[in-house]
Amino acid sequence: MLFAEQPLSKREIYIELLSIIGSLSNLFSENDKPYLPYRATERIFCLCFDAEDLSRADSTADAALDNIGIGIKTFINTPVQKIAEFNSLRHTYRDLNDKEKIKTIADYRNERIAVTMRKHKLNEMIYHYTYRTEGLISGYECPMHYIDTDNIIIDDVRGNIVYFNDGINVYQFNDSKSTLFMRFKLNNPIFDIDVDIIPDPFTLLLDLFRDITPETEKETLKTTAIPKHEVLPYVILPLYSTRTGKVPEKSGLNQWNACGRKRKPDEVYIPVPVKIREQYPDFFPPKDVVFRLQLPDKKNIQAKICQEDNKALMSNPNTALGHWLLRDVLQLSEGTLVTNEILNTAGIDSAVIYKHNNAMFSIDFCALGGYADFTEQADEEDVYG
Repeated sequence: MLFAEQPLSKREIYIELLSIIGSLSNLFSENDKPYLPYRATERIFCLCFDAEDLSRADSTADAALDNIGIGIKTFINTPVQKIAEFNSLRHTYRDLNDKEKIKTIADYRNERIAVTMRKHKLNEMIYHYTYRTEGLISGYECPMHYIDTDNIIIDDVRGNIVYFNDGINVYQFNDSKSTLFMRFKLNNPIFDIDVDIIPDPFTLLLDLFRDITPETEKETLKTTAIPKHEVLPYVILPLYSTRTGKVPEKSGLNQWNACGRKRKPDEVYIPVPVKIREQYPDFFPPKDVVFRLQLPDKKNIQAKICQEDNKALMSNPNTALGHWLLRDVLQLSEGTLVTNEILNTAGIDSAVIYKHNNAMFSIDFCALGGYADFTEQADEEDVYG
């Protein structure tokens, strides 16, 4: 198991931090079961084990460590938990019978796992999850299996929910919510943490922060064994036209199909919409200034902003980005037009670009609807300041 292979000192800090967060549960609820915010759990895991945080990217993994993708979960009450949503693909399966529908959903789920592994060059996928009961946090790990589509058995259908298994795991698909659930196993925990929930955490925090001085804060930072992670500025770019909502047939990811000169099959660019150019005018270097762009698998390519009005992010040579995206990640054959359905099947429609400095950037995919969410948030920040 991945957790057992980590240094004891890191495991001890991880367990201690989970215990501390759980002890502060009365900040958020009056439940006897410890409260662990899922995002805090992901961050603690990445900080303690120096894992790569993938939670902002559109991945079936929340972190990566030692070429292993890790889905990080925390839950109470029921071991049946959501593992994927397929709202954008509903039109492709809504009229199918139950068996065909589940086979289609399983194919979509498997493709999303495969895309995550390909883009990050991962060898394995696992779940690391915590289950909380009264006064206790228990940790578990299990493989993140592909659904065995040859061995799917429909166990039951109740209303909009189809219950099925593949001989390895037990699943539920909620048709009305387009959501896939899996039953996580709760035998053989890899750790147990006894948690004493503090009755009055508010007074404790007041006393704690009143005692903090700049000197004690510096000393705390000096002695901690948790690595510090840099917070990078970023923008999110659509992989489709914001005017039509579709992937254009002769530009963007299908630039190789444009009219005019003969083009190479891997020629693509990622659109930089006017809204991004106006709200983040200094994010990218000036037009035609070459910078490094790191791919999720840590390979570096050269890239630049180009075209009229700085509306395109393109690699240099202009086939490097396309070969990675079209061939390595999406695994499309040459001459295959990229469509919204292909992107939705892979679970991607936007790219997040992180800025390390003016000469170094990195790219990853983000969740479906990522660009729309990002620009909506930016608009709200402009309005409410």
